[in-house]
Amino acid sequence: MLYYFCTEKQTFVVEAFFGTWGAELKSSVKVIPYELMHTIATIRRGAYVFADLERLSPSQARLAAALRSRLEGAGLGAVCLNHPQSSLRRFDLLRALRQAGINDYAVHRFSDGAFQVKTPAFVRRGSDHGDNTTQLMNDQAALFGHGMKLIAEGAPAEDVLCVEFCDVRGKDGLFRKYSVFRIGERLIPRHLFFSKNWLLKMPDLLNDGLLAEERRFLESNPHVETIRRVFDIAGIQYGRVDYGLRQERAQVFEINSHPVIMLPRAMYNARHLEHQLWFRDRALEAFRDLLARGEALAGGDPVRIELGPADLAES
Repeated sequence: MLYYFCTEKQTFVVEAFFGTWGAELKSSVKVIPYELMHTIATIRRGAYVFADLERLSPSQARLAAALRSRLEGAGLGAVCLNHPQSSLRRFDLLRALRQAGINDYAVHRFSDGAFQVKTPAFVRRGSDHGDNTTQLMNDQAALFGHGMKLIAEGAPAEDVLCVEFCDVRGKDGLFRKYSVFRIGERLIPRHLFFSKNWLLKMPDLLNDGLLAEERRFLESNPHVETIRRVFDIAGIQYGRVDYGLRQERAQVFEINSHPVIMLPRAMYNARHLEHQLWFRDRALEAFRDLLARGEALAGGDPVRIELGPADLAES
C-alpha cells in the first residue's frame, strides 16, 4: 500500500490522478490528510510519502515527524519519502543551492531585517506554489513596501521572500521552464514550457519545433545529474523540481513536494497529449516500484502506535 500524506484541502491533487490517469493503482493508494494524523492507531508495512511540506504548520510538522519516527522504529522497514521537518523548504533550499554553486541568484527573507537586494527582483510567499508573485521591480523601496503589505495582511515575516530575478531566456528570446519529477529513486522529465513571459505557470507557446524540443528533453533527461544532486541537497525523494538554464547551467526555481501530477485530459492540447501519455506510463512504473518495495518488507501485521501531546513539543 502507498500512504500519501498532504493537507486536507489538497487531497484532490493525488485523488484526481489516481482516479483517472492512474486508475489501475487507485485501490493501492490511500490519501491521508495531515489533519487526521492524530486518529491513526496502527501502522502497516508499505510506502509512505510525506508531501505538501510547505503548507504544514510547525505543530503539524512535529507530529508528522513523530509519525515517521514511529514508522522507522516499528520494525516494518517502511519506505518513507521526504521528512516533515528536515527536508528543505523553498527559502532554505534556494540558499543551499546558492552556497553549493548551483544557483547564481540570491533570495532574502523579510524576517532577517533590512537587506540590499540585487534588482530586478520580486516578492512572493515561500509557502505558496501558486501565481502569487509581484511583477519584477527595480525599486528597493517598492520591493520592501510589497513585502510589508503581505506581512500586514497576515503573512508570517519568515514566509515573505524577496527573490532576485534570474534571466533564463534563450538566444531566441524565449523563457523555458524545465520540470522533473522524483518518485523514489526515479527521476522522470515532466515537461518543458515555453513563453515570452518570465512568469511561466502554463505553456503559452506550442508549435512543431517546440514540441520536438520538448520530446528531446523528455527522452534524454540531459540535466539529470545536477537535478539528482538538487533533490539530495533538499532531502526530497518525492516532488517536482522546476528550473531554467542560464549559460547552459541549471538554475532551480523550486521543488514542489506536492505537485499536480497530471491535469484532466481535456485540459491538454491534442498535439501535446502524446507527451502526457509518455510521462503517465513512466510515473506509474515509478509508483509500482514504490508499492513493490513496500510490500517486500518484513512484518505483515499492523503495529499499534500512539501520537500524543509529547509529540507536539519542540525538540
